[in-house]
Amino acid sequence: MQRGFTVIEIIIVIAILGVFAGLALPAVNNMIAKQNLDTSAQILASDLRWVQQLCINTTPDTLFPQIKPLSNKYIVKKGSNVIKTVNLPDGITISGPQTLTFSINGTPLTDNQPLPATLLLTSKNTTNIRHVIISTVGRIRVE
Repeated sequence: MQRGFTVIEIIIVIAILGVFAGLALPAVNNMIAKQNLDTSAQILASDLRWVQQLCINTTPDTLFPQIKPLSNKYIVKKGSNVIKTVNLPDGITISGPQTLTFSINGTPLTDNQPLPATLLLTSKNTTNIRHVIISTVGRIRVE
């Protein structure tokens, strides 16, 4: 009566599991990159809504807060004071208007011009792209 496994049987099972893990690794990396992109877009949209609310609550005679997107991060400033800095995960870049703020009624302003604005988030680890769109009336959504 034989009990247990031989060393060769255990090595074969470990090799088979290694092959399956190697095949699954690219899919897992792509899923993680996509999740990082989705999370970054949602956080950016949340911060845009926060800045929008700060602008609505600000009196017209004071400085309005603004978001300045940089290549791999964005900052929230009020005048020369940095209120918040958000570093994006590795491989994610942001592009769009140089500065973005809101009027006292919540409509977007880029370079003091009212218009719809779009911030584009891309990842070098996946082909997915996320658009954070601010409509002319101030609605913020992620596509």
